[in-house]
Amino acid sequence: MADFRAKYKTSFMRILSLALALALAASMALASAASVFAVSEEEIEETKKKSEEAQAEADAAGEKAEEFMQKVEEAEAEIDAIQVRIDEVQVRIDAAQARVDEAQARIEKTEKRLRKKEKEVEEQTQALNDRLSAMYKTGSVGFIDVLLSSNNVTELITNMSMVHMILANDKELLQKLREDYAEIQRLKKQQEEEKAELEKEQAVLESEQAALESEQAALESKRAEYADLADEYNRKMEEMAAEADRLAAEAQAKQEEYEAEIRRQREEAARKAAEEAAAKEGREVTEDDIKDAMLHVSSSGYIWPVSSTLITQYFGYNKWAATHYSTGRHSGTDIGGMKVGTPIYAPCDGIITSVAYARYGLGYYVALADGEHFVFFFGHMCQWPSVKEGQYVQQGDLLGYVGSTGYSTGPHLHYELRIDGVRSDVLQLYPGMF
Repeated sequence: MADFRAKYKTSFMRILSLALALALAASMALASAASVFAVSEEEIEETKKKSEEAQAEADAAGEKAEEFMQKVEEAEAEIDAIQVRIDEVQVRIDAAQARVDEAQARIEKTEKRLRKKEKEVEEQTQALNDRLSAMYKTGSVGFIDVLLSSNNVTELITNMSMVHMILANDKELLQKLREDYAEIQRLKKQQEEEKAELEKEQAVLESEQAALESEQAALESKRAEYADLADEYNRKMEEMAAEADRLAAEAQAKQEEYEAEIRRQREEAARKAAEEAAAKEGREVTEDDIKDAMLHVSSSGYIWPVSSTLITQYFGYNKWAATHYSTGRHSGTDIGGMKVGTPIYAPCDGIITSVAYARYGLGYYVALADGEHFVFFFGHMCQWPSVKEGQYVQQGDLLGYVGSTGYSTGPHLHYELRIDGVRSDVLQLYPGMF
């Protein structure tokens, strides 16, 4: 065990001094960020918030536009349905008008017959009156003439019978004419009543059609109103979407500017830390020193726990986790590309809350609490960890060594973060590094 520790002592002391110097430089750089940065995180978040609010307004306007377009479609459907009813009523009106026209034609024809019959009655009445007047105008003289003109009794009877026959025929004809006239008048009245009923039916249909057209006009007006509102909300949606895009682009530009400044400060802090570490060792700083330093710093202030940054398994749901875990979810981030015995360092100050071994899980592992909310887990260590439960450690302190104990397929570090007991992606603490 002494040989094992001696083997990594030089590396450990070098990286430890580098990490401490780097942490100090990073904290000083971050402390002055507010005065150095052209934009702040608060400004970026505020711009993002405004963009999200604008997008929310755009979405709400879009929903309103869709709502009114739906109303437009419903109104158009009602308009079409009313138009069908109007067309149906129009067919009935046309049919009623045709019947009215037919009735009118029959009435005109009947009136013509009536006028003809009236004339016949008048003529026959006048003829009868003329004959009666001629026969009875002189009183008995006419009958004396008939008697004197008769040669015998038989002829007299015959002549008197003829006179009475003529009078009877005239009266019968006149009666027939008057009966025809009365029948025609009755028919005319019936036809006029029929026509009146048809005209009444037609008036009702026209009133119904007028009501439907009025309803249709109201719907047309409402449809136009809905269409205008839909257009208005569509315009608003487009305006707010454009504003959201503009603000998102602005936020992105600010974010890039902010991250560029973070990277610059990280590089500056890493260079200073590398220079200080090299100076303590009495040598010149190299580019490799600076690169190693860059691997151990994040803008959040946490240092990377190992020398490798090769991620072999990310946090969350993935195909590999689906076939190896009942939840289908990987609880941490696996870091590979290291040999057994590679040192693992504390990413921050904190208290060791657990040092244990889980045969079918993390193997030898350590849990480090950073305050009340963050707990880091370091799993699959090659041997019992170098720290104890309850021990306070500082950023850069040695926690243990990379191994492959527990449920593992090869040397790697299982690096896990729990926030208030909920497993979370630890890479969120290392923005810009991955």
